[in-house]
Amino acid sequence: MPDEVWDEYALDQEINDRGVQIDMQFVKSAITIDTVSRSAALQKMRGLTELDNPNSVAQMKHWLADNGMETDTLGKKAVTKLLENASPLLGNVLSLRQSLAKSSVKKYTALELLYDSVPEVLSELIRTAFVPKDGHKFIIADFSAIEARAIAWFAGESWRNEVFAGHGKIYEASASQMFGSPRVTYEGVSSAKKWGRLDTYEPKLVENIVQATSRDILSYAMQALRNCAIVMHVHDEVVIEADHRLSTEDICRQMSQTPPWAPGLLLRADGFETNFYNFVVDVPRLYRRRVPICQ
Repeated sequence: MPDEVWDEYALDQEINDRGVQIDMQFVKSAITIDTVSRSAALQKMRGLTELDNPNSVAQMKHWLADNGMETDTLGKKAVTKLLENASPLLGNVLSLRQSLAKSSVKKYTALELLYDSVPEVLSELIRTAFVPKDGHKFIIADFSAIEARAIAWFAGESWRNEVFAGHGKIYEASASQMFGSPRVTYEGVSSAKKWGRLDTYEPKLVENIVQATSRDILSYAMQALRNCAIVMHVHDEVVIEADHRLSTEDICRQMSQTPPWAPGLLLRADGFETNFYNFVVDVPRLYRRRVPICQ
């Protein structure tokens, strides 16, 4: 195995050993709120269905059948489909069941074991339970349009590189096109767990190649940031626990460095500082400080 792969493994273990702090007051409060919300939803469902346990799949399927709605499953996709033609009563009950099926409370309970309207809100807020230690901040940085950049680099499309070198708005500069591609085959393990020839198509192969390359680019950046306290990495972003001396601009500048094995690939990173983990689009501007895009 190449030495660089062992280096990646060692870095992964360092991140795991470092860990990340959890806001336990927030977690326990979220569990309490969810418990109250679930209790109210169950009580409402009992009033509508007169079932002893409306959360029971067998009881609910039987009740739905008695009310003219047959279904083999109450999975998320099935319930969403059933809601399309449900009567007001059935729609209300199914919506309540969807609310109860949210997994957010399980996530919070899992966090509590380490040291799920209301369920929807709590589910969206799960990531904010991760916080930096006292006197520190999170610097969250990710690559800008990394897959578009990688595929342009592979294809040798100079006009795309010119866009990246300029305003960088590749999606605005590109026109979406739909085209047919011939199918190709390869040898591999089928869904039946047997070796044989499998069908695929060219865009899927391209997607895999580009995503694998994007992963290697992130790994290269993380190795360069090894002396920084990386506590998490998600998709194409890194989360660093830093004190006041480290700036987002420094992190973005380092991440924008092209690996030596990818000459001509233009990279750019964007980032922000925060007191809890989040995605930029999910958190009101009041709670974060945006910094300029780093080249």
